[in-house]
Amino acid sequence: MNIGNRVMLALLSFLILVPLARADTPESSKVGNRAAVEKSFTAWRAGTGSPFDLLAKDAVWTVEGFSSSAGSYSPRELKALIVPFNAALAKPLAPTVPVLYADGNTVIARFKASAPLKSGSTYTNTYAWFLRFRDGKVVEVNAFLDLGVFEDVIGR
Repeated sequence: MNIGNRVMLALLSFLILVPLARADTPESSKVGNRAAVEKSFTAWRAGTGSPFDLLAKDAVWTVEGFSSSAGSYSPRELKALIVPFNAALAKPLAPTVPVLYADGNTVIARFKASAPLKSGSTYTNTYAWFLRFRDGKVVEVNAFLDLGVFEDVIGR
């Protein structure tokens, strides 16, 4: 085998092996991101944390819809929306075990949550959160829920 063929063979080997070496990186990130979301829901149910703990400081949380609560929020602005909601609850919101889907850097959590209200009724809603990760933190969320039910609780 002459030197030109050896160089070509080495180059082809490199081009084939580098993508194979990197192929496990997205899968490991996907599994790690899914595990982080699952752990955060477990902490939420136990009252020791929540998925909000995964947010990056510069994250953008978008509540999808066409009502006064819909829009994009920074973590600080989101807290201002959630504080009056939590104040109306007689007990903390209790999420069900989420159904989780992971693809690339995105984890989708579909779940229900309910809590008794101080008014005597019960809040129940169904959610779908699309959480996009970067470097182990959630940087973008698209949240879907019944905003009418949510807004009834906060008086909007």
